[in-house]
Amino acid sequence: MIDLFSNSKEPGWTWPVTVALLATILLAGGPAFAQVDVVQTLLLSRAPVSSPPPAVLSESFIVTAPPAPTAIAILLPGGAGLVGLAPNGTGGGTLDVNSHNFVVRSRCLFAGHNLYTITLDAATDFYLLGGLAGYEGSAAHVSDILTVIAWARSTMPGLPVWIVGTSRGTGGAFVAGSYSPAQGGPDGLVFAASLNSKTDRDSLLMANLAGITVPALLINDAASTCSIASTAGEKPVLKALTQSPRKGIEQVASGKLTALTGNCDALSDHGFFGIEDTAVSDIAVWMAILPATLTPANATYATQAVGTTSAAKTFTLTNDQTVTLTSIGISTTGDFAVSATTCTTSLAAKGKCTISVTFTPTETGTRTGELSVSDSASNSPQTSSLTGTGK
Repeated sequence: MIDLFSNSKEPGWTWPVTVALLATILLAGGPAFAQVDVVQTLLLSRAPVSSPPPAVLSESFIVTAPPAPTAIAILLPGGAGLVGLAPNGTGGGTLDVNSHNFVVRSRCLFAGHNLYTITLDAATDFYLLGGLAGYEGSAAHVSDILTVIAWARSTMPGLPVWIVGTSRGTGGAFVAGSYSPAQGGPDGLVFAASLNSKTDRDSLLMANLAGITVPALLINDAASTCSIASTAGEKPVLKALTQSPRKGIEQVASGKLTALTGNCDALSDHGFFGIEDTAVSDIAVWMAILPATLTPANATYATQAVGTTSAAKTFTLTNDQTVTLTSIGISTTGDFAVSATTCTTSLAAKGKCTISVTFTPTETGTRTGELSVSDSASNSPQTSSLTGTGK
C-alpha cells in the first residue's frame, strides 16, 4: 500500500487525491510516457446497504487521463470489486497499486489508447459487506455507476461513455438494461471474460439484456477454462441482446503463460494473462468503430463556370451496425446538390448506399458547402465537407 496526499480539496461532494505515482509504460508501437493516476471520491446520497452504515458513504475511483481523450472508459473490476482506495476525508488516501485484476492492472493501457479511464472501486458500504459479489445488479450499485457516469459526462462533456467490465464486474449490463444513454446510461458496453453462468446472481444472463440499446462487445481469451465465464456461454448472451445496434464476439489467442492463480482468477487465461495489450487494443479498436459513416469526409471540385453544373462526385453511406439504419434524410448546403442516390429512408445492417453530388457555382471564387445525412445512428448526422471554385 502507498500513502497518498494532496493539498487540494474541493468543497461539498468531491475530494480529488493526486496519486504520488508515475507509471512509465511502453505501449506497443508508441513511445514511453509518464501516466498520472488521480483518485476521485464522490459522496453518495442513496441509502446505505450495510448495517451499521459506513462513517462516510462514498464512491471512489481512479482517473487515468491521456492528453487528448476521444472517449471515456469506466472499468469495472471482477471478484469482489475491491480496488483498495481509501480516502481519509481530508484529502489523503491509499491505493493498492498491486491489484491483479485485468482492468485494474491494464488501466494505463486503456489510457494509452486515448481513453479517459475511470477504474471503479466498490462504495464504502459494500466494503462492509465484503464486496460486490452477489450485488452487481443491486439498485445501490446501479445507482453508484449512474453517479459516476454523470460525473464523467460533466467532467469530459461530449465524449461517449463506455463501460468495460471483466469477470464478475457485470454491473454495466444491469445499468444499460434499464437506462438508455438519454436516461443516464452508457453509450456502449464491453464484457471481458464476463460471467455468463445460468445460475450466478451476477451473471450477464440475469440482466435485462433485451433492454440494452447500445453497442456491446463480448471478448474472451480463447484458451480460458473458467466454466462460469466460458466462451461457449457467450452465445446465449449475444442472442439475448436483441436491441443492441452493434454486437459481437471476439476471442484473443492465449498468451500461453503458466497460470499463477486459479483458472477463474486474474492471473490466468481468464484474466487475459500475458495478452493484456492485445485485449485492450482489440477493445479500443472495436469501441472506435462508428455506427454509420459517410465517405469521403471531404471533396474538392474542379473550377467550374458560374451557372454551369459539374460532373457528380460519389459519396458512400455505410451502416456498420447489426440492425437497420432508419430515418435517413439527405441534405446539402451552398452551391451543391444531390443529383442521384441509391439510398432510401432505411439501410440494411452492414449495408452501403451511394449519394451523387454536383457543384453549380452561383458566384466566382471559392465556394463551400456540406453534404449531411441524418439517421437513427448515435453519431448522426454524418457529414462531408464540400469545396469548389467558380469562374
